[in-house]
Amino acid sequence: MKDVARECGVHQTTVSLALRKHPSIPPHTRERIKAVADRMGYRPNPLVSALISERKKNKPVGDGSTLAFLTHYPTANGWQHAENYVLLRRMMEQRASRLGYKIEDFWIREKGMTPQRMGQILRSRGIRGIILCPFPKSEFHFDFDFSDFAAIAIGLTLVEPRLDRATIDYAALMQQCIDQLLLSGYSRIGFVSNTVMDNRVRHLSLGAFQAARYHQPGKFLNPVLFKQPHDSQFAKWVDSKRPDVLITSNTPEYHAFKKLLQAMEPENHPPEIVSVDSRPDLHAEPGMVHGMVQDMEALAEAAIDFLTSRVERGMTGIPPRPQAITIAGQWRQGNLPRTAKVR
Repeated sequence: MKDVARECGVHQTTVSLALRKHPSIPPHTRERIKAVADRMGYRPNPLVSALISERKKNKPVGDGSTLAFLTHYPTANGWQHAENYVLLRRMMEQRASRLGYKIEDFWIREKGMTPQRMGQILRSRGIRGIILCPFPKSEFHFDFDFSDFAAIAIGLTLVEPRLDRATIDYAALMQQCIDQLLLSGYSRIGFVSNTVMDNRVRHLSLGAFQAARYHQPGKFLNPVLFKQPHDSQFAKWVDSKRPDVLITSNTPEYHAFKKLLQAMEPENHPPEIVSVDSRPDLHAEPGMVHGMVQDMEALAEAAIDFLTSRVERGMTGIPPRPQAITIAGQWRQGNLPRTAKVR
């Protein structure tokens, strides 16, 4: 780096900042320094990088830098209706703070706002990292210029552009849930969900269930996707198929389907019910959800660690090979019988 600085007639710090695409260095200067570094065959010293990484563990490195939490709901607070997003946002804030960063909300559907204007605002603020909150639509194409930003999408709703993302591992949650139910002796396992949720998770829960059903057809019922949890066909389906346990997609569905099951006559032996993707903030609730619990803390830490590493290395723009960080969960037994009842 010293040789590159001497060749360019600048300080070593300027070279370091330029190679990390820091906005304090003018674009033409960054390009000139990078060209000289490439010509001279400069490569970062891995031992120095390791030392710096070790120091970062105990010392905030963000220097108060701001990360943008970008939302695209019809209202500024619309995303807060999803309690898991609120929890995730809070946990990301905590992780970012430990690294010397802060997170600020930006609503791109504000009156008069355009993607171009939002980009200008972020650049003028010196913000180089963007967290994309899951979009309200299941499949969203986002027209935004990411060339000056490092970005990570949360969840699976962003289709284009293909950015790095951090998400719950919905297939793994389903597989672990199934394993636990089989160990408990359940032999007529059903999966009920709705079409909206199935689309939002890219059919991963459904696919994992179907794979298990393919390999052990005698233990699994054909999965059913209702338009709404209160679908009138649900009770008829339960009466006719006689499942001994039902898997639901998430916490709201769990409570909706459980309410329908509680309305059934006891002599009909309504099945047990579990969630394959419940929120982690319900441990103290009397109506505790049984099943798989999202590890939101791990998701928050992974997303922030990944994004800040990109920011600090000046890795901006749409990645040529996007990476996906997937986070598994934990099983919550709750009041679910450890051994399946004979029905």
